[in-house]
Amino acid sequence: MHYVLAIFLFMCTVISASGGAVEAAFLPPQSELPDGYLPPDIERIRKRGKLVVALRPDSGPPLCGESDGELSGVEVDIARAMALQLGVELEINREPITPEDALLLVRERKVDLALANLARTAYRSLVTPFGQPYLISHATLIASDAVTSNDDGFIDSGIVIANLNTPGIRIGVQKGAYHEDLIAEIFPLATMVPVAGDWYNTEDMYFSGQVDAVMVEDLRSVILFRRTPELTVYNSVFIMKDREELIAPAFHWQDRNLRLWYDVWIREWLPKPYTIADIVEQFPELTAPREEKEK
Repeated sequence: MHYVLAIFLFMCTVISASGGAVEAAFLPPQSELPDGYLPPDIERIRKRGKLVVALRPDSGPPLCGESDGELSGVEVDIARAMALQLGVELEINREPITPEDALLLVRERKVDLALANLARTAYRSLVTPFGQPYLISHATLIASDAVTSNDDGFIDSGIVIANLNTPGIRIGVQKGAYHEDLIAEIFPLATMVPVAGDWYNTEDMYFSGQVDAVMVEDLRSVILFRRTPELTVYNSVFIMKDREELIAPAFHWQDRNLRLWYDVWIREWLPKPYTIADIVEQFPELTAPREEKEK
């Protein structure tokens, strides 16, 4: 009965449906609650007095970035709002560089959850449950026109896949990213080149000519090419609309009540997941050409 009452109190919290400011939780201070009043995973956080969340520095400003010493972005906003609703402080762990780094922190219980630009997949969910998505993106290829066009200079998705799925073609990808599985599936004849470190290392490999193409999510490509439009002269971007990626938080498998509460809360705070169009609209300065940003 205590569990049901606690979840009811959480659901009664006044929440902004626009993903904006939220009111404080109705729960009284933890010192006023008897032991066992809350589910054990939520009570653990309340007694500790803080929610510990893993964020990836390389997610970038739309999701997690730093400006003038302050963190900002969609994932930062979600983490802050969750802590506020739970009535605790927020502690951010920015150690993870790759997706696997973030998932490992969750599995080892070094954080309560990871909001780290993680694609929810069946394989990952076997050991690390995911909550409801807060962002929908798509796998995207960046490749030079010389590799992706036919003899007439014409480019379409069929030509791109055929040209890249060729022995000797090298496709870069961030090591540990979900895109490793996609490359192995779609381009079995090409050579996959997993790149250690953050995504910027993968980008550097491509533009230095060490690989013929890279696979990323569409947010990366949109920001890169809108900020640097001259790159479109010799390079093309192919958003794979049939390869939808649900970006969601990862929880420890034993923290079922925390995950269930999040699933209810996020759909009230954010009625539907962000799309890339939403991100571009909310953060126009991130996708403006560099000369506009400098004015």
